[in-house]
Amino acid sequence: MANEHQTGVEKAEEQAYYDILPSEIPDIDLYMDQLITLFERKLSGNVEKPLTKAMINNYSRENLVRKIRGKKYTREQIIQMLIVYNLKQVLSMQEIRTLFDFLEASGVSYERCYEILLEVKADETICCPCGTKSEKLIQEFLIYAMLALKFKLSAGRLISRMENVK
Repeated sequence: MANEHQTGVEKAEEQAYYDILPSEIPDIDLYMDQLITLFERKLSGNVEKPLTKAMINNYSRENLVRKIRGKKYTREQIIQMLIVYNLKQVLSMQEIRTLFDFLEASGVSYERCYEILLEVKADETICCPCGTKSEKLIQEFLIYAMLALKFKLSAGRLISRMENVK
């Protein structure tokens, strides 16, 4: 049960079948099939195929995921894909690329960005954002992106209800 003293990541743990938590991302590199399996096991409640080989290749081509060395994906690359997965429903690839460029320029890690994203998704009330100036900007950006996603999903549910009335 959520309480007012939990962090966003702790709240996300209560709905862990919707997200891959930072603690669940392996510290060892994964082959593409292992990566896809990780996404399917944890995120298949959201969509049928949360990640495919074609998606991974597209993310690489769009420079949203760092180029792989060999055939394995690092923890950072997995986190990059998780951020893309969460934001692609409401943002263009170019907008996500702009976020990633900002992360690189500001020195904020992809992992920290993902932690902030999970906090925002868990509806943690953010009256006074904390962290560095860059983290505050990222936090505000992610709040609006997640709100847009929630509105989009709610509108979709309303449309489904309207269609069922016919």
